Amino acid sequence: MDKKQGGGGVLGSMEAKRRKSYQFAAGIILLAMLGLVVGLGNTVSFERMMTQVVERYVAENNHQVAGQISSRMKAGREFVIDFADTLSRMPGRLLTRDLIHRKAAAMGLNSLEVLSKDGSSFPEEECPAYLEAWAKETPVLWETPEVSYVADQSIVFSAPVPLTGGVDRVVFGIQDYADIRSLVLRADYQNQGCSVLMDVSTGERLISDERAVFPIDDQMLKEFLEQWKKDGAKDAVYQKLLPSQESVMVSVCAVKDTDWAQMAIIPSDFLLMQIRQHMTVYAAIIVFILILFMFLIWHLVQENRRWETVSVTEPLTGGWSREGFIQNGKTAVEGGNPCSWAVVYLNIMGFRCINESWGEEDGNRTLQFVYKMFVEGTNRQELVSRSSMDHFFLLLNEAEDEVIRRRVHDMIDHINQHIRQKFKDYSITFAIGVCRMDMAGCISTAMSKAIHASKLGGPGNVCHFYDETIAKLLDREERLNDLFEASLRNHDFQIYLQPKVSPSGNRPCEAEALVRWVHPQEGMIYPSEFIPLFEKNGKICKLDLYMFEEVCRLEDRWIREKKTVSRISVNISRFHLREAGSDIWKKYKKILDQYHIPEGIIEMELTETMFLEENQVPFVKAILDGFRSCGLRVALDDFGFAYSSLSMLKEFAVDALKMDRSFFVNENDKSKKIVVSIIQMAHNLEMDVVAEGIEDQEQVEMLKNMGCDLIQGYVYSRPLPVGEFEIWRQENRGC
Repeated sequence: MDKKQGGGGVLGSMEAKRRKSYQFAAGIILLAMLGLVVGLGNTVSFERMMTQVVERYVAENNHQVAGQISSRMKAGREFVIDFADTLSRMPGRLLTRDLIHRKAAAMGLNSLEVLSKDGSSFPEEECPAYLEAWAKETPVLWETPEVSYVADQSIVFSAPVPLTGGVDRVVFGIQDYADIRSLVLRADYQNQGCSVLMDVSTGERLISDERAVFPIDDQMLKEFLEQWKKDGAKDAVYQKLLPSQESVMVSVCAVKDTDWAQMAIIPSDFLLMQIRQHMTVYAAIIVFILILFMFLIWHLVQENRRWETVSVTEPLTGGWSREGFIQNGKTAVEGGNPCSWAVVYLNIMGFRCINESWGEEDGNRTLQFVYKMFVEGTNRQELVSRSSMDHFFLLLNEAEDEVIRRRVHDMIDHINQHIRQKFKDYSITFAIGVCRMDMAGCISTAMSKAIHASKLGGPGNVCHFYDETIAKLLDREERLNDLFEASLRNHDFQIYLQPKVSPSGNRPCEAEALVRWVHPQEGMIYPSEFIPLFEKNGKICKLDLYMFEEVCRLEDRWIREKKTVSRISVNISRFHLREAGSDIWKKYKKILDQYHIPEGIIEMELTETMFLEENQVPFVKAILDGFRSCGLRVALDDFGFAYSSLSMLKEFAVDALKMDRSFFVNENDKSKKIVVSIIQMAHNLEMDVVAEGIEDQEQVEMLKNMGCDLIQGYVYSRPLPVGEFEIWRQENRGC
């Protein structure tokens, strides 16, 4: 799938190459003119200047070739390692020839093979004859990823498939020798120089360009390589005298991430040889140079115009890029009435599923199709752009919101009518934001505000218009951001405790710590307003640690004052887990040690969704084991909210399950049976069960009969400030 706005890296590389070519051409012309003016009296100085030009030329070309080879090797190696890791986790039935061929084609490899230790390969009929014997002779391939050169055959990227108990398969990505050779031969030395790829460890010539007009044998190459090693293996240019008494420039560059070096050898008088052929015809040369110089100027002007066009064009659709949209939008809107123009932002919802279901190629065709439909729905004055990934912008010349809404919906209906002709009952849904130009100072600002409007939520294909309400919402978010740090210092974030009560009365009262923001000027700010904001900007990490320390401080006070100590559960955001990594428990342990909190009286609540992705098992397991090693209990929150993977509970050490309140809303016989089964399963796994969101006594009696350990909800109490909770604990159920 095309993931970027339009090949910025490719354009940059081509632009750099174009610039070097023009600099070199201009250098030749200017140096030739200088030589004609100065004459023979300045021959020595002129030749020195020419030598410097040659040095720069050979160094830049050689470095570029080395970089291209390095990039290709790195990409191939990382691809094969990733594929090997995928195989280690993928059921064997999913490994098909079609998958192998698609993966190889995506990376530009000639073939992709999976070789087993028993000598079998897949796909067997496509395995090169030399591969099995060569693999046996190279045992290191079964231990570590390698990039290998098979003489005059291919470049082989290999990676062992990690499995519990050892390695019994290796993935081979095979790149034809000719493909890598073409990279080596890209350097243009006009058949007077040569380009050679060397193995640094063995001194072996791997790939070479034999078009040089002077003989270069392996011994000379080894001498050049040894000189380079002695000088610290840094990119360098040397002037050497061959046995034939010919002086040459030698450039040696290391090929990153390999044990190879790229070498270029070019005559020292590379430019002078060409100029001397014309020294006797100064007049003709001057005329020729002037004409060439004028042509070069004209050509550069044309090239600049062409590259200006390329920079505002998005390559996947051929339409305007983001930059092109901004430039042309500014031209279209200037001088007109801003009220008659609007920027529309459309983001395909769930496009990742399209990519995974249909494949990357069909995903790109879908983006091209959507762009084409948008173009058909606009007139010549209006603009369409795919800015990046699955994001589109329209600039519509409309004055009324209802007309904008109708036109956008007509475009989407038109798109889905075509899609349903091929895929019955399927349609594309968009998140849509609109900003009128009178609400923004420029096109780029209108684009940003349209994106903000699209994030208002709700169903898809609904046009959300940027207005004063959204502006106030953004101002409110900025205000809350500004208040955050001071509120942490001033302890404006306060603990509220919601009791968790044993319906049978056979265990002490517990509680869940909930955060409330009580600001001296802003008043009560509820979590529904600030939690999503702080998750979005990363401040949730600080808030999680702050709340944990506040709970530790509270438990410590209860212990010192010899009051009843209740077990308290503390929430931790999934965003915090992803940000901090598997060592997150160390931060919590430091706080525990600071307050000398006994084991088992604080419980960490993690949401069920953190447990569902199989590839997250090692990550989550490390976190849970870390928390438990500190003496913290671990609870699985919102159990049953998502499609719970019960089989994954066996992987984790969890102390408690909190059943989501959805089980107790509009409950029926089936939901009751499910609740009973969950309670029995949890008890068999030595886990406590907490039912949350309980609001009436009838549900309490039912859960008591089912053996539920703790109940949390308004049937007992709303979340309470600490002081009120202490009073409630004394007055209710003997807690």
